[in-house]
Formats: sequence, structure tokens, C-alpha cells
Amino acid sequence: MFSQAVYRISIGLILTFIFSFSLPALGDDTQVYAEQVENLKKTVALQKCRKTRNKPSPPTLPRNFSWTGRYVVPDIVDPRTGELGIDVPFTWCGNDGDVQMIAGGENYPIYFTNFIYQNYLYTYTYKWPGLQPEFLPPLESCAPLFKFTLADLNALLATATYVGKATLENGQKVNHFRLPIVTPPTQPPGFYLRLPLILGDFFVDRNNPKKFWQVLHFGIQNLYAPHLDEWIFIHKFKKCPGEIILPPCV
Repeated sequence: MFSQAVYRISIGLILTFIFSFSLPALGDDTQVYAEQVENLKKTVALQKCRKTRNKPSPPTLPRNFSWTGRYVVPDIVDPRTGELGIDVPFTWCGNDGDVQMIAGGENYPIYFTNFIYQNYLYTYTYKWPGLQPEFLPPLESCAPLFKFTLADLNALLATATYVGKATLENGQKVNHFRLPIVTPPTQPPGFYLRLPLILGDFFVDRNNPKKFWQVLHFGIQNLYAPHLDEWIFIHKFKKCPGEIILPPCV
């Protein structure tokens, strides 16, 4: 809001400065040039409107959806192969405002779920290579992390910065958005100590911001990953609601 106000005031001052010197000397042409001033103002407003209209809409999760793809952690050795990198199945779905992602399964080295259920955020890890027993079932807690809704998530996604257009390896045309979270969030920029907590890169369909093709997460929410990063690749999309599969302790 502050930047918009400064923009409008600056344009007004510039136009006033320019035409305050030229209009008194225009004689009979004053009305003509006054009309040109008004046309110029309209042009500036139109350009600003077009700029706003042409900016892609931010990523938004729909209320009902069912997606499948892959979840990749590139810096963990896969115990099945002894090679660097773990790649497991991934599902992401929404059902009337509840949302859930599931990575891996019982037959994979990684198996966890994150979900929004009845307006609360949960995370539950069944399996993760090298994770201490106290962080795994049956000791893993099913208590919600905090109150959090789909609307809250989309409000957060709406603050993402548009990076630009991109083309994925599969040729898909996408819009790239970046969502950083730092603490403390109210600290002004400059020589003040602020710490980056989370960084999310979202690659959404150019024609549909509710269609996520690829996501890169980095930050403390990926504490189990050595480099704190994870990739999500979506391959199939359905608009129907998906099934929310709760851990047995919920």
C-alpha cells in the first residue's frame, strides 16, 4: 500500500511540475494540452492496470483434488540400492477442505504423512532412514502442531513472489513462484539479524495456478534431510476429492 501511494504521488508531482511551466504560455491551446494531460494520466493508469492484470495468479490449492507423483530426497543414501538419492511414490489430495500428502509407504525406506484435518495441521512419520526410535511409532505423537486451515495455507501461498516463466525437463510450461519465510517477520530490512526458516519454490501450470507440477522445499521443516531439501513431482491430476488416510492414533 505504501509503494502504491508513493507511485501515485510521484506521478502527480511529475505531471504538475511539467505542465505548471508549459500551460500558462499555451494561450488558446491550453485546453488542448489539458486534455493531453488527462489522456496521459489515463494512459499511466491503464498501463498500471495491465501490469497488474498480466501478473500470474499465485499458487492455490483447490478444495477438492487428487494428485499422484514422486517424492525425492537427493542427499540420502537409499538402503535398498546403496546409492545416493531416495525416490518414492507420492500422493497429494484435498477433500472438502482437509488436505493430505503421503510420501512412500510400508515397502519403502521413507513413509510419512502431513495433513490438515478439521482445521489443524499434523505430521506423522512411519519410517525414515536413520531416524531415532523415539521419533517413530509407537512413540511418535499424533498431537496437532497448531490450528491451520486450507484458507490459511492459500493465504500464505498468495504472498509468494513471482520469479518468472520456466520450462520443466518434461517440456511443461510453468510459472515459478518463491515463498520465503524468515524470522522475525516484522524486522525491517537492512543491518538487522534475520534468519531464513523455510524456502519454497512452486512451479504451477501457466494456465491454471491450482495445478502444481513441481515443488522444491528447503528449510527446518525438512530437518530429517541432510541438506534440508526435498522435491515433489506431480504426474497425474484429478479434480475429484481424494481419501484422507489418518494414522491409527488420530
